[in-house]
Amino acid sequence: MSYMVGICLLALLIFFYDLPRIKKDRTRERSACVALTIAGWLILLLTALFPHMPGTTQLMEIIYKPVTKFLR
Repeated sequence: MSYMVGICLLALLIFFYDLPRIKKDRTRERSACVALTIAGWLILLLTALFPHMPGTTQLMEIIYKPVTKFLR
């Protein structure tokens, strides 16, 4: 449980450190910063909660396996 609190605190620290440094008129950069921080936070939480979850390589294999069978 404490590692999840640490992950959340670290994500908040990164978020509040990076976001003020981006100029307010740069909305795309600000939204990209928010989206990437949330995506990284979510991935860290999921791997902490489910350590035996398949990785991205296995996910790509699952997605593209029917396509490769069709192409052969």
